[in-house]
Amino acid sequence: MHHLRKKLADQKGLSLLELLTALLITTMVSTILYCFLLMGVSMYKRIMVETQMRNQGDALYRQIITELKDAVYVEQRSAGGAVPADTSIRYVKRAQSAEDYIDDYVMTLEAGEEDGAIRVYESKDLHKPIKELKMTPDFTISEGSLAAIGKNRVAVNLTYTRSGNEAGYVKADRTKLNINSQITLFRFN
Repeated sequence: MHHLRKKLADQKGLSLLELLTALLITTMVSTILYCFLLMGVSMYKRIMVETQMRNQGDALYRQIITELKDAVYVEQRSAGGAVPADTSIRYVKRAQSAEDYIDDYVMTLEAGEEDGAIRVYESKDLHKPIKELKMTPDFTISEGSLAAIGKNRVAVNLTYTRSGNEAGYVKADRTKLNINSQITLFRFN
């Protein structure tokens, strides 16, 4: 017994088996931590992309509300030519000048992969938009509808996408988001 104690007391350092066991445990723990770190960074990037997409939709919806906030009347604009019936509304606002009693406008959804936007025209001149409600260049309105409900509400249904899903962009879980809501005219009499 005394001889065994003396041998254990003479040991300096770790045996090869102890060293390999410690190295294996350290490698396993660091690999697990590294995987959690990478998964967390990946999730963070995806959440940031989706948040950015939601913020773009909120900004566009806010622009639509701002444009319609002073409207007193709205109706569905009849389809003319290549314009689908559910993508254009006509609305009336009180005029800015005393000479005119009302100003008449047309809001048209022009969806597309390249340049999706909502354009506002004066009813007198439907060739030159006076306003363009659109997202930043990285996002576009791909499809949707603008529909008058009665004389005092507008149903907005828009699908928008992030334009670039190729190199340089973080892949998102959902590349399309939808705005589906109704706007009530505040100034309706």
